[in-house]
This record gives sequence, structure tokens and C-alpha cells, in this order.
Amino acid sequence: MMEPLVQLRERVHTLATRRLHADGVTTSSTEEAIERYAFFQCHTCSIPYYGGLKQCQDGLHEYSQDELLCHKCKGANSIQTHPDTCPIHGKDYIEWKCTFCCCTATYFCGSALQYYCDECHQHSGQVSSACSNGTLPPCPAGPNLTRLSG
Repeated sequence: MMEPLVQLRERVHTLATRRLHADGVTTSSTEEAIERYAFFQCHTCSIPYYGGLKQCQDGLHEYSQDELLCHKCKGANSIQTHPDTCPIHGKDYIEWKCTFCCCTATYFCGSALQYYCDECHQHSGQVSSACSNGTLPPCPAGPNLTRLSG
């Protein structure tokens, strides 16, 4: 009866260790990684996935089960279709575009579990409001509501 929980715990520990490595952190233990990062269990496939830093989750609303989707299941529910699997690494090291600009996302967090670049993450309230009221700059958009030339 405990075997599925043990397997789930081992999978989260593996994800946490990989995330530390991907972030270039070499001095932390797996337990410290568990304290640092948020992991969620996908509502559709039940596989755990990385959901950003725990500090980004502080003060957010409670999630409904149907909001908790891994990248694979979220992509399956998306209108856009795109290659999202590396034949060598799978989905663990895929890079995503910031939801609010054309920069590479470095965070996956927030109330809607969206992708943020560093600068948009620092101004998440401002860029989320701009998205809600339709005032995001057109592509090519830069971080923090700027317009890139081109």
C-alpha cells in the first residue's frame, strides 16, 4: 500500500536534484531542494512536476485540481501544437518563452502557473495586470512591458 507513495517521493527527490543541478546549485542537499522548490502532482496523469520556487507560491490562492497540469498535459489541452520533447532528455530541460514577452522563461509560477523571465517575474503584478487588460506590447516584446526594435 505504501509503495506508490514511496515511488512518488523518490520521483520528487529525483526532480529536485535535477533542478538543483540545472540551476547550478552544488552545495544543497535533496532535502534543501525540497524546501526550495514547489512540486505538484498532475491532475490528469498523476506524475509530479516542477512548479517553480516555493517562495513564489506564498500567498497565492488554493489551486483547484484541474489547474494542476504538467507540461505534457497542459500542452495536450493547448490550441498550439509544438515539439515539446527532446529525444535525449525528454521534457525535463525544455526552455519556454515568457508568457509576457519574447525572452526565455526562467520561472514557472504565479497564480496561473505561468512562465516568467527574470525581469517580468520581478514585476509580476504589473505584467499580469497588463495581460488582463490587453495592454501588453506587441511582438517583439521585451521584458517588463517594453517593445523591442525589429
